[in-house]
Amino acid sequence: SQASNYWVDVVFATSLADTTPPTVSSVTPAGGATNVALGTTVRGTFNEAIAPASVTGTSFVLRDGGGNAVPATVSASGSTATLTPSASLQPSTTYTATLLSGANGIKDTSGNALASDFTWSFTTLAVDTTPPTVSIVTPASGATNVSLGTSVSATFSEAIAPASVNGTSFVLRDGGGNAVAATVSASGSTATLQPSAALQAGVTYTATLLSGANGIKDTSGNALASDFTWSFTTTPPDTTPPTVTAVTPASGATNVSLGTSVSATFSEAISPASVNGTSFVLRDGGGNAVAATVSGSGSTATLQPSAPLASSTTYTATLLSGASGIKDTAGNALASDFTWSFTTATVDATPPVSTVTFPAAAGNYNAAGWTAGCSTAGICGTAADAGSGVLRVELSIRRVSTNRWWTGTGYSSTTERWVLATGTTSWRYSLASSTFPGVGSYAIRVRATDNSGNVETPATTTFIYDTTNPSSTVTFPVNNGSYTTTTWNAGCAVSGVCGTATDAQSGVQAVEVSVRRGTTTYWNGTSFSSTTEVFLPATGTTTWSFAFPASRFPASGSYRIRVRARDNAGNVQSPSTRTITFAP
Repeated sequence: SQASNYWVDVVFATSLADTTPPTVSSVTPAGGATNVALGTTVRGTFNEAIAPASVTGTSFVLRDGGGNAVPATVSASGSTATLTPSASLQPSTTYTATLLSGANGIKDTSGNALASDFTWSFTTLAVDTTPPTVSIVTPASGATNVSLGTSVSATFSEAIAPASVNGTSFVLRDGGGNAVAATVSASGSTATLQPSAALQAGVTYTATLLSGANGIKDTSGNALASDFTWSFTTTPPDTTPPTVTAVTPASGATNVSLGTSVSATFSEAISPASVNGTSFVLRDGGGNAVAATVSGSGSTATLQPSAPLASSTTYTATLLSGASGIKDTAGNALASDFTWSFTTATVDATPPVSTVTFPAAAGNYNAAGWTAGCSTAGICGTAADAGSGVLRVELSIRRVSTNRWWTGTGYSSTTERWVLATGTTSWRYSLASSTFPGVGSYAIRVRATDNSGNVETPATTTFIYDTTNPSSTVTFPVNNGSYTTTTWNAGCAVSGVCGTATDAQSGVQAVEVSVRRGTTTYWNGTSFSSTTEVFLPATGTTTWSFAFPASRFPASGSYRIRVRARDNAGNVQSPSTRTITFAP
């Protein structure tokens, strides 16, 4: 065979070179813009990324109105060239920015230069040459009765330079022309002068805002055109002595609490320093001063005795006048001494008396009976005190079988615990039947306390809580027994039905018996004529009998006897049933 060689030529296609020059898309500030800020930055944004090295102080120039280049820092990033002036621009000046084309001009990243130079102009804002003016002053010019604690302020037509507001450019002088010591400050368009101390009463003060080189200026450095002054007058001096408007206890009051404090209210604020143990005194019936703490606040003077006052005693309080007496904050003393008297209450030494309405002493209760005892299930009663009145009622509850006291959540305390009842003269303590841990005896002790602190000697009430049904046994007749007149009448000591009953907690209250003829009617006490079951009481409890001689059987046949016992707590046994046959 003949071997052959083959050659493959591979041709690569390259992208076309970028030969399109960049163009300017937008400029900042915009061409023709006016009122441009003096601290502006100048930018040109192109339609494509530009070569940073092509943006220089030659290719991007800003010139002022005289054609002078503005010293600046020039840089580029992405498609934006930025020129940042080294200092603020001049006001009211038209500046021209030039982006240079050509070999030394701005080029894109492929080296294409701007097709032609790009220029635009803008004008900076005009210089503020208008001096500020005063718009509002406080206090107003000519104001009277101005508070002695006032501050003085002026609001201007524009923002002012804080540094221009000081103790020289803003001064307050008194009626004698003396400068008032003060702190001066400025914020925004307002200057404020805060006196270091209260102003004097009844004085006309003059405030001055200075103009000129050392005066108040706006943020452009324009000073007030001329000094600005205004005057105001403070409140006149207080020469009126204070008067007493109210006292506690009231003059002539009786039955005043032994723990009372004594106070007087005046027609105006008083000087706390003038209220002391000499200017405000309380004396007992023998003229002896009562040891006390005395103080003043606002328009009230207060005397707090160091110990309870004596009972059934007339006390006299005195507010002193004169140089050593009680004065208002302006130094005016009471015009004359002020005195008043009151009498304390008679001491109540008799304890209150309480009564338990429910449960009854030696009472027996099941869950239903307990719940129905008070308006809210629990313990309730009354209390009375003829002297100072009932303050509170407390009770303790003890489970007798364990000798443990109720704590509010369970019977766990080994020592007596007292819980607070709701109410006073009519009181109650909520205690649901579900809180009893078991059947048995419970002992309640109740004590009331009156407002004089007298405590009643507790009274005890014991009751039985029983939820267990009693049980009964029929001794005669036997179930399914057959009886004649002779054998029936000989069955019990009293002819009829007899047996026993027991209840371990509250005891058996009654035993009841029903007798039914066959499956028809019930004995109602005189005949078998009732169509509904009738339970009739037996005689006795733990040993009981139900008189029913053989003569009461109307005929031979089957009879059903049902027996149930009831205990003293109201629990009822489910009836036991037996059937007999009677043939005379």
